[in-house]
Amino acid sequence: MKDERLYLEHILECVGKIDENIQGGEDVFFANDMVQDMEWSTLRRL
Repeated sequence: MKDERLYLEHILECVGKIDENIQGGEDVFFANDMVQDMEWSTLRRL
């Protein structure tokens, strides 16, 4: 059970980081390659 909890905490952390980084909206996200790269990197860690 502990391993599952750690995995779920990791997912929540990654989703939180993505949420923080896309606060500027869709236009900002698609206009900024660095933000896109960060989000793809975070998704790959899941």
